[in-house]
Amino acid sequence: RAAHALAGLARLCHNEWVTDEQTEVEVLGDRIVALETQLYDLRSQRQLEAAEMSELKKQTAAEVAAARANCAAELATMRRQLDVETRRADAAVAAAGGDVAGVDLTQFPDSMRTCQAASAWLLKLAHEVPRNVHWVESPCLRADARSVKLFQAGLKRCGLPAD
Repeated sequence: RAAHALAGLARLCHNEWVTDEQTEVEVLGDRIVALETQLYDLRSQRQLEAAEMSELKKQTAAEVAAARANCAAELATMRRQLDVETRRADAAVAAAGGDVAGVDLTQFPDSMRTCQAASAWLLKLAHEVPRNVHWVESPCLRADARSVKLFQAGLKRCGLPAD
C-alpha cells in the first residue's frame, strides 16, 4: 500500500509539475503572441505614418508650386504697375519742364508698388543728376526700406553719394 501511495503521490507531483511547466509555456507563448501582435501594429502604424508623411510632402510641394506661381503672377503684375507708375512719373517730370527737383513725390500714393516705381524712376534719372545734388528722401521712399536700398545702390553705381 505504501508503495502504491508513493507511486500515486509521484504521479500527482509529476502532473502538477508538468501542469506548471505547461502553464509557463502557455503564458510565455501568449506573451510572444502579444509581442508579435504589438510589433505588427507598430509596423503598420509606421507604414501609415510614412504614407501620411509622403502625402504631406506631395501636398507641401504642390502648395509651394502654387505659391511660386502666385508670386510670379504678382511679380508680373507689380512689374506692369511699375511700368505704369514710371510712365506717370516721367510725365510728371516732363510737366515740370524736365526739372526733377520740381516734382512733388508726395503726389504718388504711399504704397509699396508706388515706392518701388518712384525708386526705379529715380534710379533711371540718377545718372542725369549733377554730383553736387543731394537727394532728400520722400515719405514714400522712407516707408519702403528695399526701395531706399535700391535707390542708394543706383546712386553708387552712378558715382553719386548714396546718403
